[in-house]
Amino acid sequence: MKHLYYNVSFNESKKVGILSKPKDWQPFPIERSGVPVENIDKLILTLKNGKYADFMFSVGCAYFLSPRLKELFEHYVADSTLIEFYPVPVVSEQYGDRTYYLLHFTRWCDVRNEQMTSFMPRSKYPARMVLDYNKVCNLTIFNSDSYNISFYVVFQNSR
Repeated sequence: MKHLYYNVSFNESKKVGILSKPKDWQPFPIERSGVPVENIDKLILTLKNGKYADFMFSVGCAYFLSPRLKELFEHYVADSTLIEFYPVPVVSEQYGDRTYYLLHFTRWCDVRNEQMTSFMPRSKYPARMVLDYNKVCNLTIFNSDSYNISFYVVFQNSR
């Protein structure tokens, strides 16, 4: 059985909006992998500069999922202790109000092959990250670092 790894990151399409946090929102960023989420029950986001999509990014470094995408993740993610979801209201005069779900990683996964990954000069950020198959082979979703740049979803292909 072959594993297919999909890197999920924000698409800067002009059609997809950004979820904007209140100007004085604390804590910032909204979410950090492995750190408990604070004050989330008081957060209300505003859709700006585009339409709703199943996967949305916010100013404040957080991932938000539509109810439909949340349901898929709940169904297919094998380790339910790795992620959790928090409902957050989103307001939009043009497209109506909706509820989205903050995707929070309860921990970050050490999945890099340190010998093969190359880093930016004088930085701890990878320029080209290589996954270690032995570390990811049993995961169905994982983040690659604690910087909230992207995460991975794994599907198994029977071909």
